[in-house]
Amino acid sequence: MFVENTHILQEMLWEGKIDFTLLEGHFNRQEFAHKSISNEEFVAVCSPENILAKKAILLEDLLDQQLILREPGSGTLDILEQALYNQNLHIDDFIGRTQITNMNVIKTLCHQNMGITFMYREAVKEELATGYLIEIPLVNFNIQHPFNFVYLKDAPDKQQIESWFETIMRLR
Repeated sequence: MFVENTHILQEMLWEGKIDFTLLEGHFNRQEFAHKSISNEEFVAVCSPENILAKKAILLEDLLDQQLILREPGSGTLDILEQALYNQNLHIDDFIGRTQITNMNVIKTLCHQNMGITFMYREAVKEELATGYLIEIPLVNFNIQHPFNFVYLKDAPDKQQIESWFETIMRLR
């Protein structure tokens, strides 16, 4: 199992290094076979110590925060950039930005009140449930994005790959 960004996982598929991948990011639907797994809500999160955790605010009110985000090529970054663009904003509008490849490190830095981040609710559900992180209640931000099971259209072992999809869906 590999945890990589969307771009790298697509390359691994083309190179035959992996049989399938679970993608949150944008991918060329003409090049790959895919099956929907779920639609996931994209949320802003921060430390329980951050003043933003206590009140409903606008997306623009976050711009004075340090933004901790994923690296170029990651689906999470693509989704965030598109969501900001739709509100006439950009990641460069934040007071500072830190890019990190590891989602757990991002969660730790946010918990330590070193900045805020955007992630899928599913990726931070345990942290939200325990109070390790708090969702920032944004009044003008409602993003949902699909997660897909993706594989090569002409995969020789398509039946076996699709049985993995069935197993994943059953385990959800």
